[in-house]
Amino acid sequence: KREPQTLPQWLLHNALTRPNEVAQRHKRDGFWKEFSWTDVRDEVRALTLGMRARGVQRGQTVVLLSENRPELYWAEWAALALGAKVVALYPDAAATEVEYVVDDAQAVCVFAEDQEQVDKVLPFMARHLGLHTVVWWESGGLWSYRHEGLLGWDAFKEPARPISPQDSAWFEQSVAQGQSSDIAVLSYTSGTTGAPKGVITTHASMLHNAELIGKTMQVPDGCEYLSYIPLSWATEQWVGVALGLVRPMRVNFAERPDQIQEAIREL
Repeated sequence: KREPQTLPQWLLHNALTRPNEVAQRHKRDGFWKEFSWTDVRDEVRALTLGMRARGVQRGQTVVLLSENRPELYWAEWAALALGAKVVALYPDAAATEVEYVVDDAQAVCVFAEDQEQVDKVLPFMARHLGLHTVVWWESGGLWSYRHEGLLGWDAFKEPARPISPQDSAWFEQSVAQGQSSDIAVLSYTSGTTGAPKGVITTHASMLHNAELIGKTMQVPDGCEYLSYIPLSWATEQWVGVALGLVRPMRVNFAERPDQIQEAIREL
């Protein structure tokens, strides 16, 4: 059997070969919540089916706007499982920067962590007819929002409940269709020489860079990794997202950005 060629293929490989092993941990309310490879696979599958239900298609673009946390990784892997590509933006990006990228990358869906991020996107949705869906997962402040394109995390995953054998087979088939030459990520430049440009990164490039880093730094299987560099940096895509799958590593997320040092000590 050939080695996985894409990130979602690695995810399914891990769920198959080490189903109960801890893949990720997230500190919430002072406690570390653990997710096995099976848990992660199930979340990603539900999100992929949610995207399909909202009309996201292979080759389209999904934007990620959040601090580092498991949901951010799951949303990326789900988009890739569908054959879409992702753009991750800095969580402190201004609304004008977000709108520029949504327009330039022709994004159809945005995953926005909370009210702060949602507020950057909703005002310009009407101007970008291709952008039809915004998904949030931290509800604080959002209970009074009414917008047909705005969905909470659980509502977005509703089409995947319960998972039918047909849905499950479709998901696995969609992942299997992926090729190493497919575009995985658009990384936008800083824009110092004009408007930012989306740099194309394929699955092959992501996995190759991850392998080089893993070998050079002699990263052992199952080691602990704390994800805190924004996913808009290629480095975090290579290490946390790709090497985390390939090695695999246990990828951890602090409760808040200002608790990085504390989280490192605990790990």
